Amino acid sequence: MRFYLLLHDLRQLQIAGAMTIRIAADDGKGQKDQTAVGAQTPPKGDKQRIEHAFLVLTGTSDPHLITIQNEVRRLLHLAPNAEEAEIVYGPYPKHPGQIAILTRSMFAILSQIAYEMDVPQSDVEKGRTLETINPVGIETRPDVVIHSGEKLPEDVYDDVKYRGRHFWIEENDFRSKLSFTIVQILAALAATSHGTGAIITIPAN
Repeated sequence: MRFYLLLHDLRQLQIAGAMTIRIAADDGKGQKDQTAVGAQTPPKGDKQRIEHAFLVLTGTSDPHLITIQNEVRRLLHLAPNAEEAEIVYGPYPKHPGQIAILTRSMFAILSQIAYEMDVPQSDVEKGRTLETINPVGIETRPDVVIHSGEKLPEDVYDDVKYRGRHFWIEENDFRSKLSFTIVQILAALAATSHGTGAIITIPAN
């Protein structure tokens, strides 16, 4: 439940502009070039340059936002007066003031979307699939709302027909369309290309 509380608080801060992400590039000598998200990325000519990401809690005079920022610090085990924290990959932070994030694999992301999609009760009764699993936490709406039925509505964003039934995302569901697009981008980034490997030449004569 703490994780969902944190997501809810971070989203409120993001919408209000009381949180941002800062990128700093280390040249290997302790010198860092800093840019905010959306700004031009520092030059990458030096192969030793390492980029660091920081969660920044920007200053605000709004008492409500200050309360949310303090709660974020508590949930992330940050110092009460911390204004930023480095984001690192892993199950736990290696140094004080860091936030460790262990992201899901693409398979886990797609599985989560599949668990939450609308499935025919007849398929559940026949053992073809499991019942729809509703999200837990503060936000109970699935990231991608996928409907199913025997008849396809006229205005849909995308659809797939499987075993005589249609599965679709509604055209007027912007949040689902946005999440679906992000998943497609992540899937493309996660895809790896393999070389042709060794080529064996067999003489013809």
